[in-house]
Amino acid sequence: MKKLRQFQEFNHEAFLKDKSFVVKEVKPVFEYVNGERTDKEIGTNVVCLITRDDTKYSEDDSEEGVNLYETISFKVPKNNFELNQKSKVRPGRITKATVYGNFMNNLSIECEDVLKVENKNGATQD
Repeated sequence: MKKLRQFQEFNHEAFLKDKSFVVKEVKPVFEYVNGERTDKEIGTNVVCLITRDDTKYSEDDSEEGVNLYETISFKVPKNNFELNQKSKVRPGRITKATVYGNFMNNLSIECEDVLKVENKNGATQD
């Protein structure tokens, strides 16, 4: 059968809910024209490490932290980021989340922003 992927939905809110993220790398996203990369920057890719995974993936799942220490990337359509390595962050409003790949084990997340997480006294955590 063809075109089945268009009927799949990924619940990004449930997936991201019980996780914490720390910045590993911030790098530019470039525009591609006819499969060739140009020098035009069209956004930023914030690569993070999952430092907490308390997600319950199924009722009978005894395995904890299934995606702990995996990397996850948030693609953002802006270029001016003030994020340091090890900054605790969370994605802003997510505009697109797609699971892809032969084994459906890759995740692409696009969001409006990546925000620093504040600690209990209101200061941002780095």
